[in-house]
Amino acid sequence: MASEVNEADVIRELQRLDQECRERCNNYADKDWNPYGDPGRRRYPNYLLAFSSARTFAHPGGVMILGTNPGGGSERAKVHSATKPFRESEPPWSSYLDDDWGQGYAPGEHPVQQGVQSIARIIGGSVERGNALLRTSPTGNLIPYRSEKFNLLPSPLRQAGKVTGWRLIDIARPRVLILYSSRKELWQFLMGKFGNPQEKEQDLDAGKPQTAH
Repeated sequence: MASEVNEADVIRELQRLDQECRERCNNYADKDWNPYGDPGRRRYPNYLLAFSSARTFAHPGGVMILGTNPGGGSERAKVHSATKPFRESEPPWSSYLDDDWGQGYAPGEHPVQQGVQSIARIIGGSVERGNALLRTSPTGNLIPYRSEKFNLLPSPLRQAGKVTGWRLIDIARPRVLILYSSRKELWQFLMGKFGNPQEKEQDLDAGKPQTAH
């Protein structure tokens, strides 16, 4: 049985991580980062540390769901504020259920949101329990920095982001971790952290969510 943790301590640790992400993005905003080679399309990095309320990380021993990294351009930061995980709301906020992910889809109906909802529904056994699982479980991304395409994310942010993602896992201490990603480098990073550096490539089945116990 997982040991109890102090919720206030967990939230403070997440706030420290959030501040680190903010400072790292501010540092990049001062640099000439232009992944498109077009001054008119310059993008400043931004982030979203978690896709669920900060207090969901204070209940170890459950299920944790992580994606690759937040998608969309800088303009999405206006919709998906980095302060959302630290706001109180009822019912508890879940980006997979409540947020507008754009591309003409209603909130909660983007294909990626629907995919994660399906996973939660399978685990919970019903739509209602699946939704409750998303509202009460720690969720987010292994890399918290936003990019329209993963390959456009600067390598330093990508590498620093993986460290932040691992710290999120360490804070949440889940019994089951689900990584909803087809990025082999992220799976290799996690397998190394979990002590399985020789994980076979065929086990990293591209396009399918995998679980780490």
